Amino acid sequence: MTNNSTKREVKYLLDSFNQNNVNYCILRSFQFLKSGKFAGDIDILIFQDNINAAKKILTKEKYTQIFSGPIPGHIVYRKFLSRSSRFLTVDLHCSGLTHDGILYLPEENISKNKITFSGSWIPGVTDYIVALILHSIIDKCYFKKNYKKEIIRFIEKPKNLHKLQENLTTILPENISRIIISSLKNLKWELVLKTRKRLLFYSVFRHPLGLLNFFLINTNRILRVINPFYYGRLIAMVGPDGSGKSSTSEKLAERLKSGQIRTKTIYMGWRESMLPFLSNLMKTDKAIFKSNSHELASKNRFLLATRSIMITLLYTVELYLRFLFKILPALKSGSVIITDRYFYDRIALDNSLPLFLKKIYLYIIPKPSLTFYFTAEPKILCAREKNLPKAVLAKQYLGFESTYKMFSAKRLDTDTNNTQKIVNIIMKGLFGRIN
Repeated sequence: MTNNSTKREVKYLLDSFNQNNVNYCILRSFQFLKSGKFAGDIDILIFQDNINAAKKILTKEKYTQIFSGPIPGHIVYRKFLSRSSRFLTVDLHCSGLTHDGILYLPEENISKNKITFSGSWIPGVTDYIVALILHSIIDKCYFKKNYKKEIIRFIEKPKNLHKLQENLTTILPENISRIIISSLKNLKWELVLKTRKRLLFYSVFRHPLGLLNFFLINTNRILRVINPFYYGRLIAMVGPDGSGKSSTSEKLAERLKSGQIRTKTIYMGWRESMLPFLSNLMKTDKAIFKSNSHELASKNRFLLATRSIMITLLYTVELYLRFLFKILPALKSGSVIITDRYFYDRIALDNSLPLFLKKIYLYIIPKPSLTFYFTAEPKILCAREKNLPKAVLAKQYLGFESTYKMFSAKRLDTDTNNTQKIVNIIMKGLFGRIN
């Protein structure tokens, strides 16, 4: 259902291009126009004289421009579709196919043979295969399985192989074309990929302006990384065991990646310690606050509180290391980071930690852009997490219920909503926060 609404949005955009006489060509993955699943983004070649018209249509339809090279060659637009709670990404390739500003397949090599497909424009068959091959070599650095199938199906016919060789020779030097053709005939994909450097050098030689564009784009990336005020978005997911944090973080990451949003999930719980000597202490501490017995607390509450403070200090050091070496570099690259658990677990789950120390702890830890608190009734948690006693899960539930407002988390009830609905709610919360 959600995929159908996204496909309708794409078809509406293409119809707008047609009605306004925009000269365009869908480069790949256009099979969805008739049947099949839509990939989540669409690559469209816009011919030189039609770039401004295409940009006006996208702006009118409330698409947001998120990337453009200093010398326009590749422009990326994104729109949040509220009905499907998905991002739709439109990649405009202006005047040809480029890699970091380097033009490697000019528009004239596609425009002369383009054909209609389900009311939209696509490359001619041979041009399409050429574009797939060059895109795989230069942009992807590997061949997707479906690309391999389409290329093999095409070159099985000798006359098609001859057409492909003629086409490549008009774009590339004869020696490179010969290597690509002979390697494809023998299905030696790795040999085809080894031509990448030569293809890029030749592309720069043919279109020297691309080198300037390449330099400006990568300089901008470096400046963005060293800019102390530039960060991606950090989304923390907290809640008791069995509340659905892990499954939701995976689904959310898939949804964001389908909109070409760089996304990374990082586990911030008890396991996967960066400092091995802390692992045993963390496991011991976990056993204490998950214990059903109150004997230790009744015998010596001061001792328990002191030990809890020491473990919290060590645990904070551990999580700060994870933040500095795992989360922060990814944030500086502009990625969206989703954490399964966070510093806040310590506040919610350790009843022995005094309240004033919890408030100090809350003050010193790095704050996420958004925090989501996942919860469900204890009986539902028990049904999902059968390895833990009911008393333990009930204790976790009460711990989060009494503290989640301290860290401004948005409460999500997972007992009445499935994972898909929860992801939709989160996506709507994120809309407007992701650039």
